[in-house]
Amino acid sequence: MVSSVKLAELWQRMGYRVVVVCMGKGGSPWRRGSTVEEISATLRIYRKPDFFLRDPLNFGIAPGFGSLVRKVIAKEHPDLLICNKVLFWGSFCLPLLRARGHKILLLTDTLVGMTWQPRPVMAKIIMSIGAWTMGWLVLRSATSIVFFHPQPPRLLRLLGIEQKSRVIPTGIDPAPFLHERHRTDIARSLSAVYIGRLESVKGVDDFLAAAVPLQKIFPRFGIRVVGWYAPDHPLPRHYPTVQFTGLREDIPEIL
Repeated sequence: MVSSVKLAELWQRMGYRVVVVCMGKGGSPWRRGSTVEEISATLRIYRKPDFFLRDPLNFGIAPGFGSLVRKVIAKEHPDLLICNKVLFWGSFCLPLLRARGHKILLLTDTLVGMTWQPRPVMAKIIMSIGAWTMGWLVLRSATSIVFFHPQPPRLLRLLGIEQKSRVIPTGIDPAPFLHERHRTDIARSLSAVYIGRLESVKGVDDFLAAAVPLQKIFPRFGIRVVGWYAPDHPLPRHYPTVQFTGLREDIPEIL
């Protein structure tokens, strides 16, 4: 996840040595053990292969992940334990870790199945059931919870996590995106850019449904979609007037 990568970069700049335990491709999920990648003196990554359920669930399943986390903790002796995102498979080990006396900081942008729902009915039912069972247990197991956006106070009280929750908004330094432009340039052409994976959870189809009809009114209105997508994704075929760039690294320049 890009957000996890950025957090790891930030923590290293702050002087921390970061050890990551995550899921990903690379063999059978039933295979014991994991792969280890030594990125640098301050970053080591343990990966456990997983089954990945595609959009709209976007959910990985990795049997034995909790066991791997416990082994890594015993080996690395971390000063801080941080879990990124609630209701992902990786967060399901929090109740056991808390029972063993570990303190965990949980970071999440939303409460999937509670304040955010996938669109398909079956996915919505699955996520809602998971949120109010395992998700609720994960939230209760966290020592502290940091949200990137405000959450309904009534819901936080209902979940019993209001006192240990706080909001720290994600911040973006605008400096790399500021360029001198003449008003005549702005009057001559406008563009709209979406940046993110082409998945329903990101709302890219909503963006295109709203933006593309404007091209009939403003012929010089350009639309770009920047981000990874599967080769068989239907949106590039459905919107031939939109530029789909695929995965890019030069986001500040694009913006």
